[in-house]
Amino acid sequence: MRHSLSSIKFQLLTLLKIKGQLVALLAGISLVFVIGAIWSFYWFSLAVFLEVKIMDWVDGKKDMPHIKISLAPLTRSNFPSTINLSSPALTIIDEKRESAWHTKGLRFSVEPAAPTVLEINLSGQHRFTFGLGESAKDLFVFTKDTTAYQPLIKNSGTVIQMGETSIHFPEIIGKLRFDSGKIHSNNRITINNINLPKRLKPPLGEKIQKLEILFSLISGLPKSLNKKGFLEWQKLGGALELERFFISYGPLRLSGKGKIALTNQLQPIGTFTMSVGGISDTIDTLANNGIVSPQDAPLIKIGLRMLAKESTNGDPEQVELPLIIQDGLINVGPFTLFQLPRFRWSK
Repeated sequence: MRHSLSSIKFQLLTLLKIKGQLVALLAGISLVFVIGAIWSFYWFSLAVFLEVKIMDWVDGKKDMPHIKISLAPLTRSNFPSTINLSSPALTIIDEKRESAWHTKGLRFSVEPAAPTVLEINLSGQHRFTFGLGESAKDLFVFTKDTTAYQPLIKNSGTVIQMGETSIHFPEIIGKLRFDSGKIHSNNRITINNINLPKRLKPPLGEKIQKLEILFSLISGLPKSLNKKGFLEWQKLGGALELERFFISYGPLRLSGKGKIALTNQLQPIGTFTMSVGGISDTIDTLANNGIVSPQDAPLIKIGLRMLAKESTNGDPEQVELPLIIQDGLINVGPFTLFQLPRFRWSK
C-alpha cells in the first residue's frame, strides 16, 4: 500500500513537472510570436514611412518646374534586418542649368533598431550631362564603396563617404582617379590620392596625396552651366571663396585661403594668402619637369628663402606668400611658376 502511494506521488510530480515545462515552452513560443509580430509590424511600417518620405522628396520638386526627377519603383529587401529600399534608376534634370544626373542601382538603408541615419549607397556609374542637344557634354563618374549619410533626427548635414573613384571627361581632363574622399553638406571636401591625367602634364607629378577644401559660393550657382550662364554669373560678382584649403602635392605642402573668380573672357583670376612648405624640393621638381629653367631655380630658391626669413617661423623651407592667378599665369610672390591652359567654352 505504502509502495503504491509512493508510486502515485512520483507519477503526479512527474506529470506536474512535464506540465510546467510544457507551459513554459508554450509561453516562450507565444512571447517569440508576439515579439516577432510587433517587430514585423514595426519593420514594414518604418519601410513604408521611408518610401513615403523618399517619394515626398521627389514630388516636393513640383514647385520647381525646371527640375525633373524620375525615380524607378522602390523594392524592399533584407527583412527582418536592415531595411533596404532599392531603385534601379534615378534621373534628375535641371532644365534651367541645362544639366542632368543619371545613376543606376540606388539603395536606401536604415537600421530599424536605431533609425537615426539614412544611408544612400551611391556605388556604381554616374553620368552627368552639361548642355543640351549637340553641344551636350557627358562626364562619367565610377565609384566604389560610396555612401551618403543623411541624419533623420538631428539636421547635422549630409556626408558622402567615397571609396575608389574615377572621373572621365574626355573633352576637358581625360581620366582622373582618387582612392577615397568625403563630401560634407557644409561645403567641405576631403579627397585622398588623386591621380591626375597625363594629358594635363602635371607640374609636380601625377598624384596629389591629399586635398582639403572648405568653400562657399558667392552669388550661388550659375543659372546654367554653359558660356551664357557663367557670363551672367560673372557679371553678378560670382566667385568661389576658399575659406580654407590644404594641398599635399609631391614635395609641396600648401595651405591658406582666398578667392577665385572669372574674367570677362571666362578665364580664372584669383588671389590667395598661403603658407608654402617643401620649397627646395618643389623648385627642383619643377626644374626637372621643365616648368622652371634650371638656371633660374637657384635664384628662385634664394629669393624664397629671403622671404622665409621675414616670416614669423624663420624656417627656410616654410614661407608665407601671396598667390595670384592672372592672365593665365600662376604667380607666387614675385615669381611666375607656370602658365595655365586656356579654358575653351562652348556656346
